[in-house]
Amino acid sequence: MQVCPLTPILDNVIVEIPVSDEQVIGGIVIPDKFARGPNSDKVEEATVLAVGPGRVSKKGALCPPEVSPGDKVLINRFMGTELGCDGRRLVVVPPKDILGVLE
Repeated sequence: MQVCPLTPILDNVIVEIPVSDEQVIGGIVIPDKFARGPNSDKVEEATVLAVGPGRVSKKGALCPPEVSPGDKVLINRFMGTELGCDGRRLVVVPPKDILGVLE
């Protein structure tokens, strides 16, 4: 799998959101946000592809990122900057828009 030639800076994170806009249930096309549940319009599951080196604290120390490539995370929908790369949906998000790591 080729990642777009972009390296995140500071504590930014590049995630990939699966491109699945709709599901078919019993022959009826259901928009993805309704097929997944009531909160699906607020959060999305994504896979971390790349992370920046971290942020610099007020004391000048480097604080490493809390996620790593390969982690499955939940992010706030419609946050970050979306990129199109080889038909994949990549988003650069700041750590504050990552809600948590899925186990």
